[in-house]
Amino acid sequence: MNQSINKTVEQIAAVLKQSEKPFLILTHTHPDADTLGSASALAQILKKCGKKAKVLTGNVPARYMFLDKNKVFVKESKEDCFIISVDIASPKLLGDFETEYSDKINLTIDHHMGNNIECEYKLLMSDRVACGEIIYELMIALGVDLDSEIAEALYAAIVSDSGGFKYSSVRPQTHIIAAQLIEQRIDFAEINRLLFDMKTKEQFTISKLAYTLLEFFSDEKIALIGFNDEMLKEHNIVETEFSDVAQLPRQLEGVEVGILIRPDSNGGYKLSLRSNKFVNVAEICNIFGGGGHYHAAGCNISGSLEDVKSVIVKEVEKRF
Repeated sequence: MNQSINKTVEQIAAVLKQSEKPFLILTHTHPDADTLGSASALAQILKKCGKKAKVLTGNVPARYMFLDKNKVFVKESKEDCFIISVDIASPKLLGDFETEYSDKINLTIDHHMGNNIECEYKLLMSDRVACGEIIYELMIALGVDLDSEIAEALYAAIVSDSGGFKYSSVRPQTHIIAAQLIEQRIDFAEINRLLFDMKTKEQFTISKLAYTLLEFFSDEKIALIGFNDEMLKEHNIVETEFSDVAQLPRQLEGVEVGILIRPDSNGGYKLSLRSNKFVNVAEICNIFGGGGHYHAAGCNISGSLEDVKSVIVKEVEKRF
């Protein structure tokens, strides 16, 4: 497929209006509030345009099920659809749906640097803190009126990926959009509680174990936590419970880069990198076929846990 040219919000709105097919919206594997909230909001927006729309997603953590009040989430689809990927930077992030859908995507909407999805249309805005911001702008371009259920989904998307509006990529416009969403009288306090304050017993177990696994490198400017398969099996830990652990290493005073390593499903390891100030972790993860944002990115690396630690630490140390 020929490389597509990034379109404007208005151009994509026109494409969506013209399509006569039903829409199928894809979310990334191990879904978070941005991919789910953005997809849910987009499905509701398209329905208000008189279109049919569903969201294809894998297992959704219980804490995010409030985003499916309109019952748009489905596990499979047999229809011939206009397919949209939301918040997905790479085909690998489609997970179990990669084989079936990676070459069928018509439109990708994303805010990650280095998006390598091949499709006919792209709406990429890497300066947006969350995909939810892009969906809000698309809603305006489509002429759809905001309602409380769309607002709830978009607020969850934006507040989640902005870390509660604390990341440096938050713009003044981000707060303006959030204010518009809150004016719909959504229960934003409850959304924040669900996303940031509610943890499962398994997450507490992981956090407790994570502190015992902390390692430091490069005069303690790098903090690393590495899990192996045996640890996960012993403590019955699953991938979906790691959502908050990636932040732990970089929270330590004096640390610039925090690294979380845990097994992936292919016998290698999945890495989450977070930086505080000057290290571009997306650039590092791109080297290994991953990507993300300046201060938050991820990738997968094959090898033993010790080999993976050595490879990633050496790459990070080049930035000091």
